[in-house]
Amino acid sequence: MSQFFRHPSGHSRTSCLQKASQLATLTLFTTFGLIEVPAPISSQRFVGVSGKVYESEVRGRQQSLLVRRSAWIDHQRASLTLESGREILVVLESSHPDSSGPDFDGVISVRCDDPEIAGLTMEEILARVVLSDQYTCWVRHWEDEELKEKAFEQAKADAIDALDWISDEAAIDLGGDVKLTRESLLHLVIKHIIAQAGYIITPDFVEHISYGHHFMRDEVVRLPGAHHTLQNVRLEHALPGMVPDVYCDIAENSKTYPLAIEVFVTHGISAQKLSTIKAMSLRCLEVDVARFKEHGQLSIEKLRELVLNDPSSKVWKHHPDIDSALDAARARIKEHDARVEIERVKHQEYQRKIQAQEARRLQEIASAKAQYKLKISSAPVEVLPEIFKDAVVHYLTEVKRGNTEECFVVPSELAVEMRRAGYDNAGDRFFWNLDGTMMLLMSLAWGAKLPPPKRDRLVDQVFHLYNKEPSFFPLVLRAIKRFGVQLTATQEQKLGIARRYAWESIKKGESKFARHNQYDSLIGVILPVLLPDLAEPEGTLNDVHRRQTVLKHELDRERAQKQAQALEHARNEVDLIEWISPPLSAANAYRIFTSWEVESYCTHSIGFSSARSKEVIDMAYEESKLGGPIRSWVEWVGINSATDVLKIVELARKLKLI
Repeated sequence: MSQFFRHPSGHSRTSCLQKASQLATLTLFTTFGLIEVPAPISSQRFVGVSGKVYESEVRGRQQSLLVRRSAWIDHQRASLTLESGREILVVLESSHPDSSGPDFDGVISVRCDDPEIAGLTMEEILARVVLSDQYTCWVRHWEDEELKEKAFEQAKADAIDALDWISDEAAIDLGGDVKLTRESLLHLVIKHIIAQAGYIITPDFVEHISYGHHFMRDEVVRLPGAHHTLQNVRLEHALPGMVPDVYCDIAENSKTYPLAIEVFVTHGISAQKLSTIKAMSLRCLEVDVARFKEHGQLSIEKLRELVLNDPSSKVWKHHPDIDSALDAARARIKEHDARVEIERVKHQEYQRKIQAQEARRLQEIASAKAQYKLKISSAPVEVLPEIFKDAVVHYLTEVKRGNTEECFVVPSELAVEMRRAGYDNAGDRFFWNLDGTMMLLMSLAWGAKLPPPKRDRLVDQVFHLYNKEPSFFPLVLRAIKRFGVQLTATQEQKLGIARRYAWESIKKGESKFARHNQYDSLIGVILPVLLPDLAEPEGTLNDVHRRQTVLKHELDRERAQKQAQALEHARNEVDLIEWISPPLSAANAYRIFTSWEVESYCTHSIGFSSARSKEVIDMAYEESKLGGPIRSWVEWVGINSATDVLKIVELARKLKLI
């Protein structure tokens, strides 16, 4: 740095070094001749309708400039004349930057206030001559106005894309006296989107119209959506009594029709405007902005997509074809409902006649019931069984047909009179249950005349009875034989297996299939043909009890015989045992005989008392000394079973006598 600055005397200060660095930099600019200047930068702001600020920055070109001439203005500034003829003011920026110089095409500020520059060599300073963004910036540039305009337009374009401002074309249609709001901007942008696109996709129209009853399907009116090309598009075109947002022509069914498009931002189509549209038979489509909210923040491209191509954002407010179809559907419904009403009136009249007939029928039934009640209450006891028979047949027949109301028999009232005749079981469900045994017996009585399918169902009921009420199964088997019910080979085989099983059970004395005879007298009254079978004692509960008694006696006899044989065998086994020789001494005998083991065995295993135990033990000791047969001692004890004989022999072993 000596060629630029040499301190003559004293100590170097920071200010001295700063001055030296500034002088060195400008001197090099003037002597080197070629400089690399940074790109000029311009930042601009634009405020949208919502108040949001949009910022944009535009950067110019970085250039290499040839210095044709240089001149000193003062100790901090120098002017550089470029090859193009432009003059640049170079300001050395330290603590007091200076952007003055209106006579210059550009002003460059060079940050060279670092004292370290004073210690750099010439080559190092020349390397810094390239005016990078780190050390230099443009204070003023001849392209500033152009860059400012570009930055401003870019910020404005960002606002337009964010639907926060309108294009110049749309602003012309808005007019100068209208206050621009977010809603009016959106309204205007949508109209221009439609006008510029030249097409729109319309939604499907579907409406269900119900009949006045539930047994007819709804009338459905449909108008499918379509891609429509818009021709002769006009904005805010005045029509008689109204001004639609967009007015154009569309083609439908090879014909051209006018179409009005309304944009619904804050206010929908008024009733008066809709009335005017219908009076003109004008097709009218509404774009509902509220449907866009679910898509969040919208750009101009997203809005264009929703407005033009999304059918869900639009709705038909009026269409002549839809109105015609709706009117036709309503006319059909009205005509049909009128016919239905006529039929309903006729049906009501018919129902009144039926109800009157039913009332007369019920009155006749009530009268018949009263007469029948009087008949049974005054009937002699000897004719009550015949009345009971007819009543049961009548009741079960009508109930099976589903005509319960026509039954003049009341089982509970008839049972009272039958008890008067001594038939205490007349009120049981056995006789009055549609699925009971009595109904099955009566059906079997008619079974020979029934066709095979119904006969098969009867056999199924027999097997159901086999599981549900097995005590009546033997009687049903007799009834099948008595009434001559025809069975198939398979049915005969299955029924034979069930018959053998039931009979084996009865022979074993089991009561599962034993027939109770408490209903025999009443069954005989209703089905007298079964009287011989009812009189047969075999298979009844009494017969089973008799068999149980016989079987018990046989089992007791066999058990006693086996016990006697076992006892005799045990005694014979005892004859093979002898007393020990020589016998125990008195001292050893006393010690053994009075031990806890012997005493516990006599008491708990044999069941002797203490006194009886002493007697039996003393007798065993005496017999062992005499050397007589052990059997004599066993018989003396009084043992009557083989098990007890073995216990007594075990006692002799514990006494050490055998």
